[in-house]
Amino acid sequence: PLRGGGGHRPQQQPRGQPLPAVLSPEATELIYEYGLVHVLRGTHDRIRPLLREAARARTEAGPSASAALGVLIAFCDVFSGDIARGAPEVTRCAALVDALPDGVAGHTPDVLALLGCAELYLERFPDARRHLQRGLDAATGGAQKHIRAHQLLGLTMIDQWAGRLDWAERRAAEAEELARAVGAPDVVTLATAMRAMTLVWARGRRYASEAVALAARAVDVVALGRGWWATSAISLLAHAQLLGGDATGCLRTLRDGGGGDGLPQVQPAFRPSLLALMATAALAGGDAVGAERLLADAEADAGRLGLPLQWACVHRAGAQLRSARGEHAGALELFERAAEAFRGGGLPVQHAWTLIASAPATALVRGPGAALDVLDRAESMARACGAALAVEEAERVRARLSADTRPALSPHPSAGPRVADLWSALSEREREVADLAAAGLRSRQIAERLFLSHRTVDSHLGSAYRKLGVSSRTALARALGPAVPG
Repeated sequence: PLRGGGGHRPQQQPRGQPLPAVLSPEATELIYEYGLVHVLRGTHDRIRPLLREAARARTEAGPSASAALGVLIAFCDVFSGDIARGAPEVTRCAALVDALPDGVAGHTPDVLALLGCAELYLERFPDARRHLQRGLDAATGGAQKHIRAHQLLGLTMIDQWAGRLDWAERRAAEAEELARAVGAPDVVTLATAMRAMTLVWARGRRYASEAVALAARAVDVVALGRGWWATSAISLLAHAQLLGGDATGCLRTLRDGGGGDGLPQVQPAFRPSLLALMATAALAGGDAVGAERLLADAEADAGRLGLPLQWACVHRAGAQLRSARGEHAGALELFERAAEAFRGGGLPVQHAWTLIASAPATALVRGPGAALDVLDRAESMARACGAALAVEEAERVRARLSADTRPALSPHPSAGPRVADLWSALSEREREVADLAAAGLRSRQIAERLFLSHRTVDSHLGSAYRKLGVSSRTALARALGPAVPG
């Protein structure tokens, strides 16, 4: 961008020439428009050096133009994961924009869209909703359809997280229609994926395959890894796949679309939660080692960002990993931290989903009654949101816990002293598996009851055999004595 002066047309700066210390109104506007083009194309990082230089300069532009440039700079910082730099600027710019009268702010709905999305990434959902809705109300002209579609996407995400699933579905459909009207295929893809994800939550697991197919068809029209639009849509597809029971497909989608295990092509502000999603999928597939590696990456990224809800996703995945290891008390602590963060952030569907996931650990640590109370709370929240998937999951977990009310087997008095001594050498998870195997359950049945993979059950059972000095289920049952009634 070049300095503009008088009535002259701005001249292009030679490559590498610094911006002037004082930016004219024309230059300020040109920098903003140029940056906005990059944002809409998903090439944020290319514009950040220029924007940082512009932030150091003084502008002769009026308050609205100055606020617009500040919002653009702050948005790019937050989107790129530079929370320490971007968060204070978002706060400052929000105050500037709020001070603008509606007549002025209405002429720049793109600024309100950028500000609302930056606040969304910072997990400031009430502020994000207010600014996105204000921009949506202002963006009524035909030339504003593209910006309106963006605002609808932001509001769709907020509504989905806040449990307003009917609103989320309507907004996503409207954004999809607008994006088709203006010829924006990337926006169509993301809107369709958002609608599909909403439908999975609202209609339950029986609809999951149809919703996944809808998202997959949309994602197919965009080259994998092509900018943040595509990676955002791919992330939603992967999440829907995991909710639908396809852990392998979830991992494959994220690896292919995000650039590998580290997800380098995913926007940093959402990377921890997506790495946690991959860890959950790996664990569901029986790859505890891979899950642990992915979780370590997620924790490192979450530590850099410091965003509570990203941490909540990481804690929930960490709790699932600890449960798989038989560390139920530690797992429950992480589940509860995650659930409290989701509750405090105003995400009732995720709060309910986390409580449901914590129920087996709650039963083992605090007893079946406490676990059933947790499930009752979760189901009540899910029903209030219309989240049929969470209601179904709560009912499924409740049925399994109700059918398995007996405590983990302690050595029966008829068991010999050697077995009683060796029993204490087993881990908590090995005891659970051995108990159920001695009662006659097959490995697949044990896996379903304890929410483990078939491979993990066999591994624990083999370890228990070695420690107890037996080689079969029959020998195990004989060594441990009669099963406890019930």
